[in-house]
Amino acid sequence: MNDIITIENFKEHKIGKKAERLFIMKEEGINVPSLFCLNEIPDEEKLLSVLSDGKEFSVRSSAFCEDSASLSFAGQFDSFLFVKKEDVYKKINECFLSTKKENVISYCRENKINPDDIKMSVVIQEMIDAKKIGRYIFCKSSGDFKRNRYCFGEWYGR
Repeated sequence: MNDIITIENFKEHKIGKKAERLFIMKEEGINVPSLFCLNEIPDEEKLLSVLSDGKEFSVRSSAFCEDSASLSFAGQFDSFLFVKKEDVYKKINECFLSTKKENVISYCRENKINPDDIKMSVVIQEMIDAKKIGRYIFCKSSGDFKRNRYCFGEWYGR
């Protein structure tokens, strides 16, 4: 299969900010569900061979341009939760294709970005049906750009 980007090799690849931050949190010992990342559409058979049977997955967009200092792209690209193994390949394709959606093209026009320049990573994570869920915010500390800050909150699951 094309490169599968994992906790072991993510620093060797250019990936979207969401993917990078999930790997950093996992590297820091934070309890993040199992994940890997792709920068291109994989071979379907090989993809299915690396996914666990009987599990559900989240398939999450992670565009390179998201969460930049000047643009967030919040909610513009597609992500999917509770995806069955046999549907993961289709949802990966939909994440990559979400760069061509009208809302994304409109957002790009408003912000003077060429939509053809958007590069996408897709994060595949094992889905956890939690009683409580956490949300993180990752940012550079103001005034000290060598330090990272994490902010967490918790909510009840579905």
